[in-house]
Amino acid sequence: MLEESPSAFSSDMPSARALPLDHFRDRTRDEPENFIIGGFRDDALIATAGAYRETGEKRHHMATVWGMFVHPDHRCAGLGHQLLTRVLERLTQLPGVERVELAVTVGNDSALALYESFGFEIYGREPDALRIADTGYDEFHLSLKLS
Repeated sequence: MLEESPSAFSSDMPSARALPLDHFRDRTRDEPENFIIGGFRDDALIATAGAYRETGEKRHHMATVWGMFVHPDHRCAGLGHQLLTRVLERLTQLPGVERVELAVTVGNDSALALYESFGFEIYGREPDALRIADTGYDEFHLSLKLS
């Protein structure tokens, strides 16, 4: 996923490869306030979406969606919609979570359209948020108030 769509993630392959396996084991635990969901076809992972609840007292009402990705061969089939639906369902079950945030690379119009179809609204644009081979990529920051 990271190799196929480097501008979709803030991570980079050299840094990711240098991390110990425990880092990924911890990141993919299935806990109520920190989880990742996978979409599979046969035995192949073709989509991911994760979320975590902010831990600090002042931001404990917030959650962040991260790692949303659908393999290019499986896009436009509703899998992203299914994953985001499930992520938001789980977040709404957490008492006190009132707002969900995420970021999307400017130019990723299909992802932006998906998020906006759920009611996410752009509240800011971060210029040059990612840098890949001397090319800068801006990110939109979006927010959704849970009902």
